[in-house]
Amino acid sequence: MVKQLESNPRVLIVIRNGMAEFATDEFIEVEIFNLDEFSGDLGALPSPQFRDLAEVMGVPCAPCH
Repeated sequence: MVKQLESNPRVLIVIRNGMAEFATDEFIEVEIFNLDEFSGDLGALPSPQFRDLAEVMGVPCAPCH
């Protein structure tokens, strides 16, 4: 668990080598990122609101605007 104070709880699911891993807040808002299929397209990166979860999972994240 990463945060407990988030108003919109989240989970980031990362598929790596055919295996799904996840990091969650206390409640869940879901975003799925398939690292195996990631081709460098910045539009396919996890949303900025998932940045801390992406860092926990060792995946890149979309830039903040």
